[in-house]
Amino acid sequence: MQAQLTLERALDAFATLRVHGGWPMAYSEDLTKRWGEYKECDEWQITVQPPATPSVGEVYLRAHQATGERRFLRIAKEAADILREGQLANGGWWYEIRLDAKGPAEYYYLKDRGNHEKADLFCTATLDDRTTQGAIDFLMTMARETTERAYHESARQGLDFLLAAQYPQGGWPQTYPAESTGYQQYLTLNDRAGTDAMRTLLRGYHQYEDSRYLTAVLRAANWLIKAQLPEPHPGWAQQYTLEGEPAAARWFEPPACCSSVTADVIQILIDVYLETGDDRYLKPIPAAIAWLEKSQIEPGVWARFYEIGTNRPIYVNKNREIVYEQVDLRPNYDWTVNYGVSAIENYRKLTELGRNAYLRQRDSMTPDQEKARFESLENQLGGVIASLRADGFWVRDGQISCGEFVHNANLLCEYIELWVKINRKA
Repeated sequence: MQAQLTLERALDAFATLRVHGGWPMAYSEDLTKRWGEYKECDEWQITVQPPATPSVGEVYLRAHQATGERRFLRIAKEAADILREGQLANGGWWYEIRLDAKGPAEYYYLKDRGNHEKADLFCTATLDDRTTQGAIDFLMTMARETTERAYHESARQGLDFLLAAQYPQGGWPQTYPAESTGYQQYLTLNDRAGTDAMRTLLRGYHQYEDSRYLTAVLRAANWLIKAQLPEPHPGWAQQYTLEGEPAAARWFEPPACCSSVTADVIQILIDVYLETGDDRYLKPIPAAIAWLEKSQIEPGVWARFYEIGTNRPIYVNKNREIVYEQVDLRPNYDWTVNYGVSAIENYRKLTELGRNAYLRQRDSMTPDQEKARFESLENQLGGVIASLRADGFWVRDGQISCGEFVHNANLLCEYIELWVKINRKA
């Protein structure tokens, strides 16, 4: 099968880029430079933040499951091993793991806990961009796949970190231990920091049946209900002060009602309702959806920010000024988004089907849905195969990136999985 041959070529090539089993975020096309999320890094840094090492490791595990090739399981285990070694002493992860010839170095890692000579080293973990949550999710998956105790222990340490980092109010700071000043101390919903913590804890609850994880999720959901903003914008802000007020973060992120955060909160409240059956978690959603529907700047498109009190779309220009028109804006930021579409659709589907039928549809596809999905993947397959270079790398915008690799390799894995399933039934 051409899809499997392409997948194996890409996986074998990307495996050659590893350092101690992990990957940075991206490489230059000629492989002479490497980057984390924002800046160039040296040959002894790997990135924890998805779509880097945890996401790439998940691809290798999925490829092993789809193809039966054991070398991909070995590579997935090596990715899990370096994440385990690079777990901080508090149980979380920073954006990167710094290495030397012997492995993780420079930070205070879990493996060094009790070593007083290292206790003063850097030991701040982040929930931003699913960094800690992504590592925990991957380690839970590896623990379930391999049943190896080390992965279970590391995943449980990570889950316990999420419990320790949760504020009494129910939300999470962007980093933990939290700063005493600055926006990193705020209860953060931007980049799904808090909601991804909830999703990971729900996974942990299902895997380990530890009621503490569900209790933490419900505390967070109850805080979200309280944090919903009043009319004329009954959505949610990107971050809140400890007193519960919408707060500014970076200079281009003013206190505001945020459409992308609102869509994400709607989805996590749906998830909590599906978990518990408690209608209380659905009650904030109709007002939020009504706000999204009336606040579109064009069909299916929203400004990211809406001004507190007026509900006017606001932006920030290069002069650090809040403006009302999309002119000369700070670059490299999503000032408009379309995330509200799926949130609205999912809620309407839930109200139409009811909880039990929605869960059945969410957790499995009908034969017709499988066929439609397979045809959709088949339409994308030619481009993915054709764009793989002769050396086994996908290149976009002059970079060989984890993001492009993860997207394309997952598409090929899903195609193979569905091909096998459909042909087995036939």
